[in-house]
Amino acid sequence: QSLTPQELRKYKRENRHKLMNDDSQILDYIREPASIVQDVVVMGLPRAMDAQAIAKARYMAGGRFVNCYSRKDWLLSLMFLARAGTQTCGTHPIEGVPGIENCNVTDVVEAHAKYGDAVPKILKRVGPLC
Repeated sequence: QSLTPQELRKYKRENRHKLMNDDSQILDYIREPASIVQDVVVMGLPRAMDAQAIAKARYMAGGRFVNCYSRKDWLLSLMFLARAGTQTCGTHPIEGVPGIENCNVTDVVEAHAKYGDAVPKILKRVGPLC
């Protein structure tokens, strides 16, 4: 059964969701946030440990959210320690955010520039997605 244009507009109006982004702008979308992205695998994420921001990203994923990190990623470590004085998600496990899986890939990633070569091994270790 198809909806009339008026019924469709009413449905969209009643099912609109809002989410604040980092710039405090309101983003409107029709779909449920967790239906926009299924699975997320981040590798060497250059992001400071910010539980609130990571929780927002986790909320957008309907499936798994995997943080792959390497303790040998000295480029990322030094860049963040010098700039922000904090740890980064790409060199440490993310803790305190429900639904985040951590995957230590230190044995296959010796430097930040090596992530590209290691993607097949990392994805095999992460396991099935979707």
